[in-house]
Order: sequence, then C-alpha cells, then structure tokens
Amino acid sequence: MENRKLQIGIFIFLLIALPLFVAAVRIASDLRSSADPAEEPKELIISNITDTSVTISWVTSAETTGTINYGTTAEDLTFAGSDYRDETESAQNYNTHYIRLKNLTPDTKYYFEINSGSSTYSNGDTPYEFQTLRFIEDLTTPETLIGSIGTPVTDAIVYAHASNGTTNSIPISVHTTSENFALVKANMREKSSGEPFEFSNAKIYISVTNDDGSRGSTEVVATEQKTSDISISPSGSEYDPALLLAVDDITPTTTPAPTSNPSSTTTTPSYTVNTAELLQRKVSYGGELSNPTVPYSIFLSNISATRLCVNWLTKQATIGSVVYQREGRTQKASIDGRDSLATQSKRYTHKVCIFESDLSEGEKIAFHIYSNNSPFGVNSGLDRYVFAAPEAPASPPSPEALEGNVTKNYTQLANDTNRDVLISGRYEEGSTVSSWVSDFVQTNNTWVIDYGSILDTTLSDYYTSSGATFALYANGEFNSRSNEEVLSNDDVVIMTLNTGLAITSPEHDSTVPNIVRIIGTAQPNTSVDLRINDFQASASAGSSGQWETTFEPTSEGKYEVTASDTTGDVLGLSFQSSNSALPSTAAKDWIPYLIGIGFIFLGLAIKGSIKDKQNSQTY
Repeated sequence: MENRKLQIGIFIFLLIALPLFVAAVRIASDLRSSADPAEEPKELIISNITDTSVTISWVTSAETTGTINYGTTAEDLTFAGSDYRDETESAQNYNTHYIRLKNLTPDTKYYFEINSGSSTYSNGDTPYEFQTLRFIEDLTTPETLIGSIGTPVTDAIVYAHASNGTTNSIPISVHTTSENFALVKANMREKSSGEPFEFSNAKIYISVTNDDGSRGSTEVVATEQKTSDISISPSGSEYDPALLLAVDDITPTTTPAPTSNPSSTTTTPSYTVNTAELLQRKVSYGGELSNPTVPYSIFLSNISATRLCVNWLTKQATIGSVVYQREGRTQKASIDGRDSLATQSKRYTHKVCIFESDLSEGEKIAFHIYSNNSPFGVNSGLDRYVFAAPEAPASPPSPEALEGNVTKNYTQLANDTNRDVLISGRYEEGSTVSSWVSDFVQTNNTWVIDYGSILDTTLSDYYTSSGATFALYANGEFNSRSNEEVLSNDDVVIMTLNTGLAITSPEHDSTVPNIVRIIGTAQPNTSVDLRINDFQASASAGSSGQWETTFEPTSEGKYEVTASDTTGDVLGLSFQSSNSALPSTAAKDWIPYLIGIGFIFLGLAIKGSIKDKQNSQTY
C-alpha cells in the first residue's frame, strides 16, 4: 500500500514538474534567441557602389559576428557575404563590420538582410536593398585621397562623399587598422547616372568611425589629394551620407589641365625634391618596429632617364605598391614586378618600378609607398617623396653583369615561387659610392645584377669604378639577410641566407581566437624572448629556424607582442583577442543546464527513496 502511494506521488510530481520543465526550457530558449540590443546593427552604410561591386558596413555596441544574405529578389536571399577579414577563416567578433560583395551584375537591384550575432535584421518587413551602377567603359584615372587619424586606431571605417552644395556623390569607404588611410576618389559617382562626380566646384566630407565608438570628421576641397589629421572623440557625430556641404568659400587649388590630357590635374602641394637620402642610404635592418608592416630600408635603384625603382623591406609579409604623380598629370599606381594585376602576393621584400618614356630632365615625380593598402611617405608620414628625373647621360658603357645564386638554409619554410629575395648592390670606395642597382632572384634561386650602367649619386653621369669594391646585399623572407663585398670581375657569387627574427602568425592587427599560436623564425638553434602585454615567455628556434609558443589571453582586447633574439633584433606587433571561444558568463545561457542538473539530482533522490522503501518492505 505504501509503495502504491509513493508511485502516485511520483506521478503527480512528474505531472506538475514536466510542464514546468518544458516551460523553463522554452523561456531560456527565448531568452537566448531574442535579439540582444548590443548586437543590433547601427549606422548601416552602403558605399563603394560600382557596376559589379558594393560595400555594406555597420557597427554594433558589442563585439559580435556579422554576415549578410543577399539575392536579386526579396524572397530568395540565397547568396552569403562575410566580413572581408573572415574570408580565410570562420567569422570573428567585431564592433565594426565591413562586407565587400564582388562579381555582381551591372544595373541590377539586390536585396539583403543582416545576420548579427544570433539574430537576423531587415528593413522592417522587407529586406534592405541597393542597385549596382551601369557599366561605364571610360572612367577617369583613379586618384586617391590620403589622410591620417590623429589618434592611433586598430579597427576603424573611413567614409567620404563629395558634395557641390545641392547634390552628393555615392559614398566611398575603406576599413583601416592604422592611422593612415587612402580613398579612391574615382568611386565617388553620380547617384543617378553613375558618371564620375564633377569635382571642380565641390568639397569632400570625410568621417571616421572607430570600434570604441569615437568619431571625427573633416572636409577638404574635392581637388585636394591630402587631408589634415582627423581628430576623433566619443562625442563625435555619426557619418551622414546625405550631409550637404557649403561650397561658396572654395578657393581653387588646381590649374587648368592641358587640352591634350583633359583628365589631368595639377596640384599645388609640395614638389620639393626630398629623395637625396634615398640615393645613398645603406640597407638597414629596421631597428625596433612596433608595426611590422611599416616600410623600412627604403632606397632608389636602377635609375635612368625613363625609369625609377623604389625598394623597401617590411618585417612581416605585406602587399606593396607605389602611387605616383608627375607634375600636371593624374596619379598612377605601379605594382611589384613579381605580381600581376590579378594576383598580388605578400612579401618581406618589395621593388616597384616607375616607367615613363617622356620624362624631361628635372621633371618631378611625387610618390607614396603603399603597404597593405596604407600609404607611407617621408619618415613614415604622409608627405610624399619627390624625385627629379636625371639628365640622360651620354651612351652607357659596355654592359657588365654580376651573376650568383642564393642558398637558403630554410628551404622547408620557403615558397620559392614567391621569389621573395631581393639582391641589391652598389660601388663603395671610402665615402664615395654609386647609386643602387637591384633585382629579384629567380625561382631557381639564381640572380643577375647589371652593374655596367649604374649612375653616380649626382645622377648626371655613369659611375666609374676605378677598382672600387662592389657591395652586395641579399634580403629575403623571414627577415633573412646576407652581404658580400666582391670585385666586379668575380664570376659567380654565392650568398647564404639564414632565417632572421620574424613573427609569421598572427598577422599584425588581426583578430584571433581565444588560444593564440604565435609562430615565427629566428636564427637556427637560438632562443627568442617574448613579452605579451605583461606576460613573459620564451621559445626556441630549431634547426629550421622556426619557433612557436601558445598564449591564452585572459580577456578580450588588444595585446602587444615584443620579440627579441640573441643578435639584438627586436620586433613587435599587436593583435585583438575575441572572446568567442570563452565560455559564456551570462546567467540566461546557463538556465537550461541548471534545470537539467536539478532534475538529475531529483531523479537520483527519487530513485534512492524508492530503493530504501523497497529495502524496508523486504525486511
């Protein structure tokens, strides 16, 4: 009889408890799936609209993942778009979200919705929308507007649009991880026709949105190519693409373009020659750099009446290019000779040549070096380097070449198809030196240097060696380096490269998961000391020169890494840690687990009670 009563009690308890359990789970589920206000997309901007591409960006109060679904009909959003920083890995958490869509159809309306965190957002009851522009065959040569942010940033979006007081252009934008930025002005198009916006009587409004919520803005005359430093603060205004600018006070800063080149403009900013030191600069090794993407050891080489090559190194592999401008002409871009327009590779060594067949003696060329799409000028600032074309000397001496090969003691780490070794050389005779000559190694690690037509540093005549030593320098991937002093009649020069101090992963200013693998190189069989914020660690490079250590951040945020090796080289970088891999501390996320644990203990207690009752009845 007692056992019967116990069974009835258990039945009544379960009859009441099970509905309560289901209700609790549903409440918990609703709590988890409901939209978190901190994940809600804000300041949605559609920019960089062309005939085949567009950029969609927004911000969130909390760091979260962000993707979009899009398509050509509102009912069929079958395509997916992710943040450009996530194209090679899973989605990470950000405050600023920046999605580039490519290979779109010209003159077509697209619809999209935003996935932010665990929720999906639309424009009310319908998706957001944008329309690509029609195809235009002949756009003006792309010009860039460069600028800097007064406060260092690691995750910011720069927006801009042109305004003539009555209409605005389509907004353009760029995501930046440093204080320098560059915007392509050619993408400022008329909203209705898609034609290039007329800059002759217009201004450009530039606005910065940083991941910490600080903002700032400025405006410049549309024909300018450089902005003043933009100050940002928590009280700054949000970007408004509809903001009209008053243009009554515009002071022209350009001169009329030659009729033979209707798209060209002449800018008044400095064309004062300042590249003299780049003709005599020795190949240095960078010293301590907190940003491994900053160009260092910059020098000019292979100079002639129609050619100028700009060389530099970076402490971490980057994409390099040069944007230059002749007086009275439009800007042009030139890429590394090892790259194609379709494919640009990241390297430690960079050589970009400028070819202009109709240069006049003394004509000036102003240029910026671009590293990972960020512009750098004199002393890593934004003032452009300016070079004056030399006089074409009389007939060059007989061609002479120095040949050699490179032996890499890190073949298992190298990618020989990338050809990431730069050979540079010049004559050195006491304090008298020639200008530089440089070239890449081939895929079989051979190289040839043409030293017969090297100019002296006045660039007015060819250098006469008179028995001078020819100094050779080899720089390669992983900050490897070697140098030799040879006579010009040496047949073959063999240069040996060992790995130098480098951090190959993570990339500078990248966002990483909870557990970070820090991988790098150093000279073989040596040790590396690491400081990560206030933490200290060490690693040992093996015979291949590679080292690795694992670090687990204690919280999300920015971490600065400094590495030093036994030779005295020091290298730094920073990364952002996301908390996506950390267990949630929100109480609502633990409700189902706590309820489940409670029912487990309740079941064990009931089972024990039944067993005790049965045992008492046995006796």
